[in-house]
Amino acid sequence: MKYRLNPAFFLLSLIFITLFFCSLPGFTSEPEKEPGKEPAFNLCTARAALRTTVLRGYTRARWRRFLTCEETGRCLEVRAEMGDQIGADGIYAVLDTTFIDLELKANQAASARLTNQMAYWQREVKRYRQLSGSQAVSENKVQELELQYDQARLSLDELKAQAALLAERRRRCVITAPPGWQLLERSLEPGQWSASGRVVGEVGDYRTLLVPFALTLPEYEWLKKESAGKALSLLLPGADNKSTMIPARLLHVSPAFEQKTRKIAVELEVAAGLPEMRGGVMLELAIVLPEAGNVVEVPAAAVIERYGADWLTRADGTEVKVVKLGHAGASALRVTGNHLQAGDRFRCR
Repeated sequence: MKYRLNPAFFLLSLIFITLFFCSLPGFTSEPEKEPGKEPAFNLCTARAALRTTVLRGYTRARWRRFLTCEETGRCLEVRAEMGDQIGADGIYAVLDTTFIDLELKANQAASARLTNQMAYWQREVKRYRQLSGSQAVSENKVQELELQYDQARLSLDELKAQAALLAERRRRCVITAPPGWQLLERSLEPGQWSASGRVVGEVGDYRTLLVPFALTLPEYEWLKKESAGKALSLLLPGADNKSTMIPARLLHVSPAFEQKTRKIAVELEVAAGLPEMRGGVMLELAIVLPEAGNVVEVPAAAVIERYGADWLTRADGTEVKVVKLGHAGASALRVTGNHLQAGDRFRCR
């Protein structure tokens, strides 16, 4: 018995088999190429992926100083409360100077007495010198008067030195601080007895503030480059996620290296821009450095997803397998892969 193949059935079977094999993953359809010509495409350049590190520091006074009593005595007045600025005269407190004043008066009286005696002996020496020339008196008498005169002059010099010492002690009964500094701690009250060497207060200079940071070597190199010839910017966090830019400058860099943290201590100076110049204000320093490893930023149109993997195609057609690390803006991706570096060019769809 012979079977004849139906031409319509044969045609339908051929079409079904062709569609089945074309739908398998191993097959792709490519646009028809013209002989000797490559299809047109755009090229994009990979950029270095940047990482922003935010460091926080707290403001503090640029200078701080303890106030010490240099003389022993009873306090008469204190002219500043905690938080007050020291006045233009620089006076913080005044001690009683009664006994020093009495010693100064006694010194002045002794000096006046010796001055009077010196004037008398000077006349006597002159008179006896004339008599000695006519041999009316002996030379020994003249030398004795001259010795008395010299001793009185030396005693007067001693009294002058003692007067200068008493004047200096009296001056140090006034405890002073730099004008414009603020009082941080007050440890002395009027009527209180204070001994020499006792700390009676502490002041600080808040007209300029310091913000300390501890940086790694790459962060320090970035900061040094950013601060060369221009001001730095610190962020002052505010309400509703609004930050204020505060101008600052690099002031101090420690030459030492902290072995435990492996960081370098630096201090930034803030002279203006804060609502209140005080300590404890948190400021942020944003440091932008390249990502470690082969991480670059490319346009999202350059990344091709195929068979569960992501690929980049170089200008010469070489494909590079990459791993997505996240978005870098509205139309860019951060990717990493072998032999990737900033400046490489890839095809974009």
